[in-house]
Amino acid sequence: TQNSEGEIAKALREKLACATKEMKKPEGWATAWPPNDIPSCLKAWLDSPRPLSPSWHLQFSEALANFGLHVARRMVEEVHHGQLIYSGGDDVLAMLPAENAIACARDLRAAFQGRRVQMSPVAQARFKSGVPDGFLQIADPSPQEPTWPLLMPGHRMTVSVGLAIGHVKEPLQDMIQEAQRAEKRAKADPQRKVWNKERTSQEWKLNDGWGRDALALTLFKRSGETIRWGAKFDSAAFPLLSYVQRHYRQPWDQPEAERPIRSRLPYRLAQLLGVYDTDLPLNEELRQIAEKEIAYIISRQTGDDDAGVSGFSRAELERLCADYLKELCSFKWDRPDEQGKPRKDTPAPRPLREFINLFLTEAFIRRQAD
Repeated sequence: TQNSEGEIAKALREKLACATKEMKKPEGWATAWPPNDIPSCLKAWLDSPRPLSPSWHLQFSEALANFGLHVARRMVEEVHHGQLIYSGGDDVLAMLPAENAIACARDLRAAFQGRRVQMSPVAQARFKSGVPDGFLQIADPSPQEPTWPLLMPGHRMTVSVGLAIGHVKEPLQDMIQEAQRAEKRAKADPQRKVWNKERTSQEWKLNDGWGRDALALTLFKRSGETIRWGAKFDSAAFPLLSYVQRHYRQPWDQPEAERPIRSRLPYRLAQLLGVYDTDLPLNEELRQIAEKEIAYIISRQTGDDDAGVSGFSRAELERLCADYLKELCSFKWDRPDEQGKPRKDTPAPRPLREFINLFLTEAFIRRQAD
C-alpha cells in the first residue's frame, strides 16, 4: 500500500510540474515591459492558470471559510427567513419556507461567486455596493465580523443545489435524503450510455441530470405524487418563474386579491400538454404545437393586460414561455467522446415535462401558502 501511494504521489507531482512548465506569460508581456495595455494584460495574467501551490490552497480555503462563516447564515436566516442547520465550506444544509427555497438557492449561488448584482434586492441590501466581483463586504457587520471586503470563491466556481419540498409532517431524514438525491441529479450528465439489445451496442439516452451549475427539485405531495424539476442557473426558466410568481402568488397583506394569472392555469397546461408524450426529448414540431396550446391557455386563464398597475402582459408571458421551450428544444452539453474528450455543444433536447413541472411546482407552493 505504501508503494502504491508513493507512486500515485509521484505521478501527481510530475503532472503538476508539467502543467506549470506549460504556463506562458500573456501576450504583450514578453515583447514589451511595461506592457502597452496594462489593465488588459493584468486581467489576462489573473485569468491564466496558476500552480496549485500551498498559498493557493490557503487562499481558496479562506474564500470558502468567508462564505460559510459570514454569508450563508445571513442569506438563509435574515434574507429568506429560514433556519441554517449546517454550513461548512461549500456545503449548506438549511430548512426554508417553500415559497423562498428557490430564491434562496439563487442568492446563495450569487454570493458564493461574489456577484452582488445577481442577488435579489433584499439580499443586495445586506452587502455594500462598489465592491469588485469576487468579493462581498457586509453592509452592517457586528462587532465580531470583518469590516473589509471578503474574498469569495469567484464566478468560475459552479454551484449545484438540491431541494426537497414536502409537508411539514414529512420525516426530516427522508427530506434530507431526497435533497441529496436532487443534488446528484443537478450534477449528473444530461445523457447517459445504455445498452441497445437490438443494435447490440451502446447509445446515448436522455438522463435526468443537468451537468452541474444547476438546481434540481423534488416535490412531495400528500397524495403520494412526486414532481421533479430542474434547470441550469442561467436558464430561461428562472425569468419565467419570477414573472409567474409576481403575477400568480397572493400578496400576504391581500389574500383575497385577484391575480392576473388565475389559479387554474398550471393545471390547464398540464391537462392540454399532457396528451403529448412529455417524457421524450422535445422536437421542433412539438415545440411549435406547445406554443400554440400555451397561447390559447394564456388567453383563457389570465386577466387583461395591466401594464400600468401590476405590469402584467399576456404577450410577455407568452414570450417567456416560448424562450423556455426553445431552450429545452435546443439544450446542449459537452458530451465526452470515446477517448473521454468533451465534444462541445452536443444536442441533448430536454422533455416537455420540464416545462409543465415548473408550473405545477409553483401551483403547489402557492396553494400551501394559501
